[in-house]
Amino acid sequence: DAAGCAHVAVKLGGRALWAPLVGAEGAPVCAPAPQAAVVPAVPRKSRVRSPQFPEPGYYIQVAAFRQTANADQTVRWLQGAGLEALRQDFPRRHGVLRLIYAGPFGDRAALAAGLAAVRGLGFRDAFVWDRR
Repeated sequence: DAAGCAHVAVKLGGRALWAPLVGAEGAPVCAPAPQAAVVPAVPRKSRVRSPQFPEPGYYIQVAAFRQTANADQTVRWLQGAGLEALRQDFPRRHGVLRLIYAGPFGDRAALAAGLAAVRGLGFRDAFVWDRR
């Protein structure tokens, strides 16, 4: 929402309703401002670009956005869920594509928990990069 609070879809009586995501203390999961590290993409001669991660580990690619506000909102949701967020900007012909990642995760158990958290926030197409 506009305050930076995360929501989850809840089925009630066959209808999907959106409810605020509540943390361990019972308060809504909100973050005041995104603080994701932004790692600049390394220019390459080929059109294929690969993310540059700051340290080894598993990373979850959460989403890609053209709008900065949408990318920042996703970072707030990830941080509200207790995940580290990383944003990488890729220049495109008509603007910039902002990719959002969660991680790094050091082992498969942490990765599985992180992937479940990301998908629980509604990012069902999230996938993993192995940069160990």
